[in-house]
Amino acid sequence: MKTGRNNLPVLIMNIHHNMTSQRRVFIGLAHVVANPTSADVLKGAKGAYVNILSLVIDEAEYIGEAMKVLNSMGLNMIDVEDIEPFSARLVFRHIKQ
Repeated sequence: MKTGRNNLPVLIMNIHHNMTSQRRVFIGLAHVVANPTSADVLKGAKGAYVNILSLVIDEAEYIGEAMKVLNSMGLNMIDVEDIEPFSARLVFRHIKQ
C-alpha cells in the first residue's frame, strides 16, 4: 500500500463500474476517526479530515461508498460535508494542476 505524508496509508482504488451517463465523480470532505479494533492507522492522532472522490450516481451512493472504503482502512466516518459533483467544484474553486 502506498503511503502519503507522515507515512500514513493512502488507498488508491481502480473500480470498474458499468459506466452510464448518470455516474459522475463526486467529492466530499470526511471527518474520520480510527476504528478502536483496528491497527493505529492514524498513528496516534484523534482524527483526520480526508477528501474522498468517488464515481457514483448521487450523494446517497457517495456516502455509502465512502463509508465502505474508510471502514476497509480501519476508519469510521463521523461526518461528511461539501458533497458535490467534482465538476461543480471546478467551477467555483481554483484547482491546482
